[in-house]
Amino acid sequence: MRRRTSVWISGCLLILAGCASGSAPVYQDPSLLIRIEPNPAVSGQLPIGGNASSLSTDQFGGILRGAYVRKKQGLFEYVIGGSQTQPVFPEENFSIIASELLKGLRLAKPDERVAFQVWRTGKKGLRDETSGAMYLRGNLLYMSVDRFRVSQRMSYEGAEGGSGKDFDLFFEPSAAVVERQKGFSTRWLGADKSELIIDLTRLSAVAPLGISTDIRTSPVTESALHDLPSSSAPTVEGEHPGASNADAFEELRRLISELTQSNQELKKALSAREAELGGVRKELAEAKQALGDQVLEVNRLKSKSKGKQPAAPSR
Repeated sequence: MRRRTSVWISGCLLILAGCASGSAPVYQDPSLLIRIEPNPAVSGQLPIGGNASSLSTDQFGGILRGAYVRKKQGLFEYVIGGSQTQPVFPEENFSIIASELLKGLRLAKPDERVAFQVWRTGKKGLRDETSGAMYLRGNLLYMSVDRFRVSQRMSYEGAEGGSGKDFDLFFEPSAAVVERQKGFSTRWLGADKSELIIDLTRLSAVAPLGISTDIRTSPVTESALHDLPSSSAPTVEGEHPGASNADAFEELRRLISELTQSNQELKKALSAREAELGGVRKELAEAKQALGDQVLEVNRLKSKSKGKQPAAPSR
């Protein structure tokens, strides 16, 4: 009864949150909320619609499975913490997420975007939240993740790890990612990797998506790319700095793993040698003790034999 009440209350809170924000809910349940809201990224610009109608649910699900994050961590955590690469969308209710997000993209107007909030419940009953948004401009899919798996029991956001923003966002295949050129502030303050721009026509080379391939020369693509900040650094086609950094980190991790394994093997060999030396020391101590006992026995016998010698005859 208490569980039903909590689920009902959660649903009511979600409805109230959607109404308060002025957004239109597309789908909601205790683990998922998808809504349509105004898109601040296109404010003051000429609205350009997307082409979501040409995508099937399976195709769109394949696109969503390509999005993943890599948690930021220190060197010590990197060595002992295992792989920190995780998919953005959980597999527990992935089919519902894919179908409802695609529905939202089809319903959204050119000046709107589809926002999502996904909650997961762990083994210990702890719930975490992943939130973000996406929209289409022509054949470019803009995807952003604001918070990734933030525990609802987290009561502070002062530290980066507590804000849910301690991650970088990536996509595979990386050749489909349109690199955001860096402006002045980005070059000095660091790159923001919480948003991806995916060219769906590039994906058609790997898995056909039913989208015309002449979109690269269309005004839509040129206008969408024109919205990106300018940069003096050229970007090589198909080159993905995030992927190259990931390869470098993986190589470093492999080397560290090999060194750690070699160190463990050396420790085992040293332990075995110490055990052998301990046995030798024990044998030497026993031999020394036995030798000492033999010396004492010999001295005792000598003393005894001297005491039994006959006395010299008196004259």
